[in-house]
Amino acid sequence: MSETATEYGGSRVIVLGGAGFLGSHIARRVAASGGRVTIIDAMLAYSGANRANLHGVSETAELEVIEADVATMSDFDRRLAAADVVIDAMGTTGHQWAHLHPHLDLAANVTSHLTVLRALAAARSKPHLVHLSTRAVYGRAQAKVIDEAHPRQPIDIQGSHKLLAERHLELLADRDGLTFTVLRIGNCYGPGQRVSGDDVGLIGGFFRDIMLGRTAVVYGGSARRRDFLFADDLADAVLAAGVQSRGGPRVFNIGGASERLMEVAEQTVATARRGAVSLAPFPDDVGRMDPGDFVLDCSLAQQVLRWSPKTSLAAGVEETVDYYSTHAQNYGLGD
Repeated sequence: MSETATEYGGSRVIVLGGAGFLGSHIARRVAASGGRVTIIDAMLAYSGANRANLHGVSETAELEVIEADVATMSDFDRRLAAADVVIDAMGTTGHQWAHLHPHLDLAANVTSHLTVLRALAAARSKPHLVHLSTRAVYGRAQAKVIDEAHPRQPIDIQGSHKLLAERHLELLADRDGLTFTVLRIGNCYGPGQRVSGDDVGLIGGFFRDIMLGRTAVVYGGSARRRDFLFADDLADAVLAAGVQSRGGPRVFNIGGASERLMEVAEQTVATARRGAVSLAPFPDDVGRMDPGDFVLDCSLAQQVLRWSPKTSLAAGVEETVDYYSTHAQNYGLGD
């Protein structure tokens, strides 16, 4: 067990959005590290929340699952004040979906986090807050590699809402005596990712189409690149941020290895032994929201959090394909 993991022994940790894709990975990792975990999740139909993500983990003695909206939960303030660390993994991630449903996206990606900040401000004992943000706050890349000082110029509604949540945190933290860490996350993938419904995202769409034996479409040419991060590596970064970033830098990029989109899709086809890959020009609505080639500079996280991703693309894709092969019906991939 890592040094970071041992620091969670007996700690009281709340994971907001803990039934979602990333939140469930984080909750599992904290519980495995000896932390006393409370998951709070509203289980919104349009979010990535899925009870299947909590199979097994909800049977852990030191883990509690509460299905509730933080805005209407009667004892939310008390529970927050009793925690050592609060991990805010709430929100929605669909860029097209946010354009179609801006008010719902505002509630999920801005208002819910304001509820957390107000409760923390009122608490006498203030836990450290780890807030999960996104590389979408940067907008289109203005450099080959994007560090934390890159201008924040979102190009769509979802990115704008994510940035507004960050700004609220920056504005209120010093006034209210909060300590926090913001993680701007690249393209994550792994078991439990939403792969059915509207706007499942780039790599969620790859897994959905390939696992169903369809053709995954890569738009914009075979050279396009992203940094792909396996969910367990992201969970490691979150745990490190909860114990190692207090009093230092507040914002960190968290991304994986730079890969061509074509390579990721082809690796998934080869691993799943089904499906295919094709190239196509951007549809207008997709092209308007595409940030171009995007690679995050994660050197600050490596230096301060002593974190770096460990999972290779081949290993991550294999674990993800195996998971959906076994749990297909829980994620809309069954008959």
